[in-house]
Amino acid sequence: MLIDMHMHSVFSDGELKPAELAKKLSELNVGMACLTDHDTFGGTEDFIAAAAEYKLKTIPSVEIDCIIPEIGYDSEILCYFPEGSFQHTKNLVAIYRERRKKAAEAVIELGRAVNPQLSLNILYDLKLGCGEDNEAQREQLCSSIRITKPDLFKLFQHVGIVDKTMTYKKFKKTYIEPIYKKAPEPIKPHISEVAEAVRKDDGKLVIPHFGHEFEDSADQFVKKTYEAKNMLDYFSRLGVWGLEWYAYRNHEQQELNELIFKLSEPFGFTRTFGSDFHGAASKKPSIIPFEGECQI
Repeated sequence: MLIDMHMHSVFSDGELKPAELAKKLSELNVGMACLTDHDTFGGTEDFIAAAAEYKLKTIPSVEIDCIIPEIGYDSEILCYFPEGSFQHTKNLVAIYRERRKKAAEAVIELGRAVNPQLSLNILYDLKLGCGEDNEAQREQLCSSIRITKPDLFKLFQHVGIVDKTMTYKKFKKTYIEPIYKKAPEPIKPHISEVAEAVRKDDGKLVIPHFGHEFEDSADQFVKKTYEAKNMLDYFSRLGVWGLEWYAYRNHEQQELNELIFKLSEPFGFTRTFGSDFHGAASKKPSIIPFEGECQI
C-alpha cells in the first residue's frame, strides 16, 4: 500500500483545500494518508469526508509546534488519533493558535502605518481563495486557520507594503521578530503539555523529520550521534510511539533514514511514513508516498 501520513492544507501552511488534497492523493493511488496541519483540526472533517469519497484510508491527525528546552528541541510533533477522538488536543491547539493570532494582529498593526487598509480579513481571503457567502461559516473557518509567518509575508506583499526586493528573512527581522519575541505568553507549548492532551485522547505521538535536527545530513547525524541518542531517549521516556521515515528530498534521504532507524532500534519506535507535502509552489512541492504497511 502507498502511504503518506504527513501533509498540509490551506488551514496551515499548505496550498490545497482538504478535499483537493484528497483528490490528488486518489489520483496517485495512495491508499492511506493523513492531513497533519499545524496546530489545527480545521480541515479534518472535510478531509475525512473527501477521503471516504475517494476510498482513501485516514484518521484524524495534527502536527503541533512545540519546544523541549532541556534537549534544545524547537520543532514539531505529529499526533494521530486512531480512536477518532481528539477533543483535549483540539482544545490545547486552540489556545496556542489564538496566541499566534494575537501576535499576527500586532504585526499587521505595524503594517497599517504604511497601509491603513491592511487586515486579517485580506489574509483569510487569500488563504481560502475567496470570501464565504455565509458569514457564520466564514467566521468558523477563519478561526480554525493557523496563521503562519509566510502567510504574513504574502499578505504584506499582496497589499504592496513590501516589494520583491525584500527577502523573507529581512521581513521576519523587520516585522515579525520584534513582536513574537515580546509576546506576553508562549506561542508554543512544551511537549509535555502536548503529550498529556494526546494521552487523554488515546492518541499516538510520532517524531517527524528527525534529520532536520542535523541539517538533513547523514554526516552531521553521525557526528552528533550522542546528542541524537539523548533526544530519542527523551522521546521514548515521554511515551512517544513512532518515528517518521521522511522524504528529505536530497541524495542522502535513504542513508539518513537508515542511520536514524538503526540508532532508534533500542527504543522500539513504530515506523510511519511522510512527505510533508505543502503544495506545488512550496519547498516541499510533491507528494512522495512510500510503500509500506500502516500499523496505527
